[in-house]
Amino acid sequence: MCPNDVRELEDMNLIPDELGGNKFMCNGNMTDLASAGNWNKKDGGETDE
Repeated sequence: MCPNDVRELEDMNLIPDELGGNKFMCNGNMTDLASAGNWNKKDGGETDE
């Protein structure tokens, strides 16, 4: 769920898209899904496998 999904269920005002209201996050330190694996990438963008 994105933050706006929860806010809609709670009858709260929605967060604008430009502030991340519809950005999907993964658990942990609330990292967005597009950046979830970046901690494992080297400078060239390749993973350490």
